[in-house]
Amino acid sequence: MNPTNPGDERLIELVHEYAAAMGAGDDAALAQMTHDRVEVKIQEDPEGGVWGGDFDPLYTGKDAAMAALRAWHEAWAELTLAIDTVKPLGEGKLLVLGRWLATGRASGAPVEIRYPAIHSYEGESLIRIEYLAEEEADRLAAG
Repeated sequence: MNPTNPGDERLIELVHEYAAAMGAGDDAALAQMTHDRVEVKIQEDPEGGVWGGDFDPLYTGKDAAMAALRAWHEAWAELTLAIDTVKPLGEGKLLVLGRWLATGRASGAPVEIRYPAIHSYEGESLIRIEYLAEEEADRLAAG
C-alpha cells in the first residue's frame, strides 16, 4: 500500500477498521462509520440474481445497508474479512481486495470467498460499497 496523498493513508485505516467491525459483527461501529446516505451495490450474477444469494442489487440509506450487512453476517457461524490489498483510486475511492473467511452456520463447512469492492468515502464516512466482478477488480488492480 503506497498512498498517493496523506488523506489516502487515513482512508486505508478506515477500510481495516470496517473489516474488523464486520468480523466482530459490531453493528454500532459499522453504523458509526457509514454515512446516512450510504449505498451498497451488490454485483449482479451474469446467470441471474446477484452475487451472494438472496440480496437486492442496491441498498440505499444506512438502515437498509445495515440490514443487508446483518443478513450477510447472520448466514455464517464465523466470519472474518481479511484485507489483502487497498489501492487508492482518487477522489475518496479505494479498490479493496480481500477474502471472506467464513464457517457456514448450517453446514459448519469452512468457506473462502473473494472480496473485490470499491469503497468510497465522503470525509471519513463510508458512502458507497460497490462489489465488483472479479475481472473488473483484476483490471483495476493491474492499472
